[in-house]
Amino acid sequence: MIARMDHAVGQVMDAVDAAGLRERTLIVFTSDNGGVEVLPYSETKVTDNAPLRGAKFQLFEGGIRVPAIASWPGVIPAGSRNSDPVITHDWAATLLAMAGTSSEGLDGQDLTPLLRETGTLSPRVLGWHYPHYMPREDMKPTSAIRYKNWKFILDYESGQIALYDLESDPSESIDLSDSRPDTSLEMQARLTLWLEENHAQLPRVNPDFSSGE
Repeated sequence: MIARMDHAVGQVMDAVDAAGLRERTLIVFTSDNGGVEVLPYSETKVTDNAPLRGAKFQLFEGGIRVPAIASWPGVIPAGSRNSDPVITHDWAATLLAMAGTSSEGLDGQDLTPLLRETGTLSPRVLGWHYPHYMPREDMKPTSAIRYKNWKFILDYESGQIALYDLESDPSESIDLSDSRPDTSLEMQARLTLWLEENHAQLPRVNPDFSSGE
């Protein structure tokens, strides 16, 4: 799979070069989720997201932190890096801005100031909402947000919350929700507002559910 993907990306870049458009083209390589660590309905381990915790279908960093590589000769310096957190739907706003078209009403922010190294993004809430179950027991309905260096996760089944400082703990190994109660409350309020603003559908109890026991 990796070899095929590498070949396909190479074909795209070769086509852009052949058309003489390389200097006028932004090429972005990214992903929609972290790797599947263990196949559903089995214990077969197929990938490893270490040092990040979790995998696809989870809202730990291993499930949502993905590659984001951009190439734009003459604009993005080769080998440069940027640590501003961005999210997939930022690319739609970015491409529209590059085309001179308004992205008003869309989620996401224009990333061209980062790509051109002419500015930074203002702090904002990045959110993920996964309100349903998956085949494995450790994949529960959850929501999560990130704001600055803080990450907050809510487990809808148990009502349990977790707070992590991603700057010092990118592996999400130390839950600070008890030791930083003020920050936990602030982040929970931000999550509630984000869910309301995005008209998120929340999980609810099925009165007809039966465990079969």
